[in-house]
Amino acid sequence: MKAGQGFTILELSIVLMIIGLLAVFAYPTYVESIQRGNRNDVQAAMTQIAQRLETWKNTNHGYGGLTASMLTNANIYGSTSFPASGTALYTLALVPQDGNGDGGMDGWVLTATPIAGKRQDNNGIVVLNDQGQRCWDNNAASVCTPSATTTWATK
Repeated sequence: MKAGQGFTILELSIVLMIIGLLAVFAYPTYVESIQRGNRNDVQAAMTQIAQRLETWKNTNHGYGGLTASMLTNANIYGSTSFPASGTALYTLALVPQDGNGDGGMDGWVLTATPIAGKRQDNNGIVVLNDQGQRCWDNNAASVCTPSATTTWATK
């Protein structure tokens, strides 16, 4: 560039190309980072819900009386959406379980399903059970089954 003449079209093109390349590589990483942060936040909320469910179990001498609607109880969580206020990213579901087949509720499974069209869409379902077993499958179409060997680790 000569003094007082401005930029040439070639110089502007090079600058725009560099900006475009940065956007192509940086934006997907940014989106992935935001999704990972939101997933970590829902996992933390699910862990708090699990602690409150255990307190409820101890107070009531078992899981008898546990229902899917317990999530709306303010002492448990207060909502079926995460976050509980603001723009919902996940739908939470609590499913009481009869693990030993005697007809009594002796466990539960908590799932967080991303809401379609929101930031977490297609980011996989997060699952936690009463045994502290957890799983996350980044395949948005499947629900994983928690076990002693599954984790919330990134796949």
